[in-house]
Amino acid sequence: MTKINPWENEPDQKEFMAYGLKKDYLDSDFDADVHGGVTHTGASPLEEDSADSYYVGFDCAHAGDYIPGFVPAIMYSLGYTGEGVYRDMNYVEQECRKLARQVKEKLQ
Repeated sequence: MTKINPWENEPDQKEFMAYGLKKDYLDSDFDADVHGGVTHTGASPLEEDSADSYYVGFDCAHAGDYIPGFVPAIMYSLGYTGEGVYRDMNYVEQECRKLARQVKEKLQ
């Protein structure tokens, strides 16, 4: 029987929207207790969003994370072995909820 990797049945990305955040409400140095820290802030990258949209996000491409299909040669030269922890969609959704709660607390 062929083993299926968990990422083979998951989308590459998924939006998690929390409405009501206006772009001037957060300090530019806002950080949160989320996987790897806040790595993305700014105007929404989605064309259909209004100019007033703002996003706060994180990624799962840090040291110790396994990124399926992504191992540039430079990483091998730095000692990366291709090992790490795969952060599945369930994990990412939990981190999104945690981030949303922190943003809400910051704005209160």
